[in-house]
Amino acid sequence: GKRGIKMLKHTREILKKLTLRQKAALLTGKDCWSTLGVEEAGLPSIRMSDSPNGIRMPGCDTDVIPSACALASSFNVETARRAGELLGSEFKNAGIDLILGPAMNLKRSPLCGRNFEYYSEDPLLSDEMAAAFVQGAQEHVGCCIKHFAMNNQETRRMSVNSVADERTVREMYLEPFRTVVQKSSPVSVMSSYNKINGVYSSENKRLLVDILRKEWGFRGFVLSDWGAVNDAVESVKAQMDLEMPSNPSDTDKLLRAVEKGELSEKQLDRCCANVIDAALRLARLRGKKFRPYTRGERDAILRELAADCAVLLKNDGILPVGQEKKIGVFGFFAKEPLLQGGGSAHVEQGKTESPLDALKKIYGNIVYSETFGETGLSADYAESLQAAEDCDVCLLFCGLPASCESEGYDRTTLSLPPEQIRAIRELAQVNPNIVVLLMGGSVIDVSWQDCAKGILECYMLGSGVGGAVAGIIGGAVNPSGRLAESFLSDLRQSSAAPYFGNYGDTAYYGEGVFVGYRYCTAKGIRPAYPFGYGISYTEFSYGDMQISRGQDEIRISVTLRNTGGRAGAEVVQLYVSCDNQDIARPVRELKLFDKVYLNAGEEKRLEYSLPFSRLKNYDTARHGFRLYGGNYRFAFCSDCETEIVSREMPLEGDPLHYDRNSIVGDLLYTAEGRKIVDEELKPYLCLAIMGTFNADVRIENGKAIGNLMFDNVMRNMPLRALYDLTGGQFTEDMMLRLINKLGRRS
Repeated sequence: GKRGIKMLKHTREILKKLTLRQKAALLTGKDCWSTLGVEEAGLPSIRMSDSPNGIRMPGCDTDVIPSACALASSFNVETARRAGELLGSEFKNAGIDLILGPAMNLKRSPLCGRNFEYYSEDPLLSDEMAAAFVQGAQEHVGCCIKHFAMNNQETRRMSVNSVADERTVREMYLEPFRTVVQKSSPVSVMSSYNKINGVYSSENKRLLVDILRKEWGFRGFVLSDWGAVNDAVESVKAQMDLEMPSNPSDTDKLLRAVEKGELSEKQLDRCCANVIDAALRLARLRGKKFRPYTRGERDAILRELAADCAVLLKNDGILPVGQEKKIGVFGFFAKEPLLQGGGSAHVEQGKTESPLDALKKIYGNIVYSETFGETGLSADYAESLQAAEDCDVCLLFCGLPASCESEGYDRTTLSLPPEQIRAIRELAQVNPNIVVLLMGGSVIDVSWQDCAKGILECYMLGSGVGGAVAGIIGGAVNPSGRLAESFLSDLRQSSAAPYFGNYGDTAYYGEGVFVGYRYCTAKGIRPAYPFGYGISYTEFSYGDMQISRGQDEIRISVTLRNTGGRAGAEVVQLYVSCDNQDIARPVRELKLFDKVYLNAGEEKRLEYSLPFSRLKNYDTARHGFRLYGGNYRFAFCSDCETEIVSREMPLEGDPLHYDRNSIVGDLLYTAEGRKIVDEELKPYLCLAIMGTFNADVRIENGKAIGNLMFDNVMRNMPLRALYDLTGGQFTEDMMLRLINKLGRRS
């Protein structure tokens, strides 16, 4: 455009018709849930609402879809896409344009109060699930991915300064957002409350302009979290386009800043253009024809989604339970299931079929006792213990009371309430045939697990919980979920434990990239149940794994067979490790996952393509991702701890950026560099290390054969030291020529 800002023609026409005050008002919201619409200028308003698992608007007909903690446990991108599509259709039906979600912050600590809203402790699982969810939802309405970025605790969340090194920020905390932006083009991104390394997210030009827009190519608009704007003028300068909720005094503040020359009208226009573009994009979606789901269709989808997410953690032959058995059902969650967490994700849902009601449809002989409520043992506790004696199987519905997990505060413990642990232990003494069904949005301490013959982790499965749970207990559904987080047996097994929530206004990410299972595997810590763990009612085997190298990817194939007696789904997990120690790296990292359904006895040849980009690490010296050379191990695993079948392949790294402080070891990553060490540098290395040009040392392929001391000193020697230690015989000029020769491709 003539103002030097790229705009759509229609956007430019609308912008021309707006007064300066209307422009400022457009950037500061109309009310709590919408933007300014200007009819005479042809500008529609954007209507938005929480939440990522239902519509948080009074009077809206809404279902509750599984929370992100549950969706991630499906390890199934199609389940995430279907959940997004169902929610998007409900938002559209209600006349709302923008879902304020999904929330996709990393689960840095199991104590974060909003972990139920987040997908995983693993960036790849988080980004693939969120990208699929956004693609599904944006068939009908827009999505606003949140909270950008590093909003990983609720304690002091509106003022805390998240402090982390560049590699940690990029590899762990920004990577999920990058993938979703580039794969799914979300309409909007919500900037978080916190500071990042000293700068508020809402006025962080490095984050919102340099990375989000320029590097990742984001084309949507950025809105603030509610009440997150520290300085309205600085936010507009950083292209944080929309302040929410509405703030008329900030409208005046922006006007005064333009009048005084502190803010140019061009800067105002740029933010306005982003909001107008989005309003037009959403208006087009609003006009797209669609058929709302019937009640029956919605119920069926919700049951299928919920069933795909539950994780079977333990089964000592007790599940599934035959229809002829007498069943005891205990715990108020059986009647009042926990569907969701508190805060902005909480929605008022209609009538939901409870697990108890659904179980009654399968089992003729069933008794129910409340046993315990949200705040202690129930009046019928003694009768519960008596009733349990006569049952074939006791189903005990336990979990975290709704007040335990919410926006606004963090958890203080991983434990279940004491009365629930007492009930588990005392019921088990009366009747050993106990299955514990867990509800909650995050890790629960299962140190009581020896009392139970079965444990089913239900998380927050949404409105389909009743049918899903009854289907799994009765055997109509074969459970196939996997843990998207490490089930720790002690808080000290969390790498964030020394830093989380207790350093005043600083959240220091001292654990770096070692979050969750990356820390457990590196430290040899065995959690109660590891990341990726889950069992089913059938067995699977892997065979004939092959790997080959393509142009931009590694091609991997394996044969998967259902060796058990019933149909089921296997979560295929591929982890990668590398022997290169130039950077601190985890033992293995999830790099690919898939969910494969097979009938009993069926086998299938699976073929995957793993792009090299997924194998790259962030190099702080060059401020970019690069492939480090080394021996790479590709392993199909049943969880992050347990390899089933693996293959190894050496990979040459990307060329480095060389300078006078580069060490000789950095030259050894390429064939050209190794040749230079063998043929050109050998005499100077001998002079520097041994004091003579003609030392009796053999260097082949960049390795000093049979001389460990020489080899290690050589590898760790900076190029500049060759100049110092040879009395200048290896000249500055030779060093520069060498750097130029090596650096041609960097």
